[in-house]
Amino acid sequence: MIFKILLICMLIIGILMYLVILGANKSKTQTEREMENEEQIEILKKLQMQEEKSEK
Repeated sequence: MIFKILLICMLIIGILMYLVILGANKSKTQTEREMENEEQIEILKKLQMQEEKSEK
């Protein structure tokens, strides 16, 4: 019985967290999205350079 209650509570918490994250992403401005994209591109370039160095 307690297990079922805990399972339902965890499911509800998971759904609420998903909705909060989804809402936060939708409220971003275009500038914030562009900045995030640029940061991710920089990180990918750094990782690619590190892989190329490690292959040599």
